[in-house]
Amino acid sequence: GGAISLSGYLPTWRLPDSLKRAMDQPLDMQVLMCHGDHDGVIAVEAAQIAREELERRGATVESHTFPWLDHAPNEEEIAIIGRWLTQRWATKEKNV
Repeated sequence: GGAISLSGYLPTWRLPDSLKRAMDQPLDMQVLMCHGDHDGVIAVEAAQIAREELERRGATVESHTFPWLDHAPNEEEIAIIGRWLTQRWATKEKNV
């Protein structure tokens, strides 16, 4: 499985204890994370903490930080998402 996070973070402090325990389970997944370094809604440091936590749990994380980007996508980010999805679909087709 996989996931894409755009300007995201892991809000672990808001989760009930049962979900926090579930989050300690190993992750066998690929994650694409994209974040602007001028995001005024979610600080880029929150995304970096999320990346470290996902990697600690075993996820393979591809992370991109975009200079001067606020809380919005840009063309480069959209191209990266397209490439990432295409690679995942191509790999899935080979394994079918």
